Amino acid sequence: MDMTRLFVYGTLKRGGQLNYAIKNHATFIGDYKTAPIFQLVDLGSFPGLIDGEIEVKGEVWEIPTDLLGLIDSIEGAPILYSREIIEVKNINGEENSEVAWTYIFNNSEKPMYRISEFGEKGLDFWPTRPFQREEVF
Repeated sequence: MDMTRLFVYGTLKRGGQLNYAIKNHATFIGDYKTAPIFQLVDLGSFPGLIDGEIEVKGEVWEIPTDLLGLIDSIEGAPILYSREIIEVKNINGEENSEVAWTYIFNNSEKPMYRISEFGEKGLDFWPTRPFQREEVF
């Protein structure tokens, strides 16, 4: 079976409301972070990853490649999100970067708010508690 890696940062993470879509078919690899070129924005009941200036923490999962089609449907790709390959690093200090698929929000015309509180801490669940929002658009 062909396998690939997926970086998740919101509802697909362990304990997230959509984690059921991957947990029974995938292997959790570990906690990872992006390069400091992204940020999370509040899209209501889920976050979106966009260009920015912070490291975003998330998880890497090894999944069957044929599961990507189902996840595309869940994430609304290619309209709401674009599935792209990015570099990520293990947060446990390993220097080597790896590549993984992730979902980048396709900016819309509606106002969005940056989720500043989770830049360095990462996002545990979405949403579970109040967070700071800064207007971006």
